[in-house]
Amino acid sequence: MDDTRRQTLQSLAGLATGLAVAGCIEQSTRAGDDADDVPESTGDSPPTDTATVAARERSPGAPDLGGYLDDANNYDGIVADETGQQVVTVQVGAGDPGLAFGPAAVHVDNGATVTWEWTGEGGAHTVVAEDGTFDSGNPVAEAGVNFEHTFERDGIYPYYCNPHKASGMLGAVVVGTDYPTVASHADSTPTEPRDEPPAEQSPSDAPTTTESEASGYDGYLDDVAPFDGVADATDASSATVTVGAGDAAFAFDPPALRVTTETTVTWKWNGEGGAHNVVAEDGSFDSESPVAEAGVHFEHTFDETGVYKYYCAPHKALEMKGVVEVVA
Repeated sequence: MDDTRRQTLQSLAGLATGLAVAGCIEQSTRAGDDADDVPESTGDSPPTDTATVAARERSPGAPDLGGYLDDANNYDGIVADETGQQVVTVQVGAGDPGLAFGPAAVHVDNGATVTWEWTGEGGAHTVVAEDGTFDSGNPVAEAGVNFEHTFERDGIYPYYCNPHKASGMLGAVVVGTDYPTVASHADSTPTEPRDEPPAEQSPSDAPTTTESEASGYDGYLDDVAPFDGVADATDASSATVTVGAGDAAFAFDPPALRVTTETTVTWKWNGEGGAHNVVAEDGSFDSESPVAEAGVHFEHTFDETGVYKYYCAPHKALEMKGVVEVVA
């Protein structure tokens, strides 16, 4: 074969190879383009949507705010549903004349972050939780200031603007699915206490329950749940009250206790329901700052007969109240 023919065949072979490679590249490119048009597998729903649907299916019903927002500005009885959102914004200084939160009540998922954003209206504001779980600090008037808190425990968190609390600048955040509901409080059947008698009490020291007076100590415990009688510990030298009891953890257990003089009553925190304290209406005893940790104790020895009404300051609006009746 002469050199001219050999060169011609080599050129044709190279051209054929180039065309084949180009065809493969084009086919691969088109296949990639077509793949972009194919929907991804829908076997699994988006995580956020799945969690939201599951949370709503588990929702126990309308939250019971305990009347906390009855006189709140910008509140019409509606709790804004922001479940499914990781970040939720609440305006500080909403409405006219800027003395409200917008929305006043909001429902979020456990783990969501609420950001309070100042509008610059209505003067200097703060954001303070009734139970002490969050506090924006000093009052601020400038627009654009943000304060945020991530909620990691189910429940209802009432809060207020300190300078304008008396003017109705109140709000509430409902978190998750485990919170008191209107239906549960409307049920006439008393809720069974979930806390067993403290281990340190012997059977002889554990209070027994007797039928309460219809007045409920001049009506002081009328809206307290569960309240189905007075626990009688008159035969014991000491008695224990659980702090943070009940399904919503906004109760004392027992709510009403009868003891004799010289009896020491110990309040024991169970770590539920946020930060609590114990404050006597007449000022005879006070555990001072709210505490959230389990196992915290506060005790008081009653030397005089009488009816001692007391409450948890952060959750008094949610009817977290109790009575110690001291007899001779």
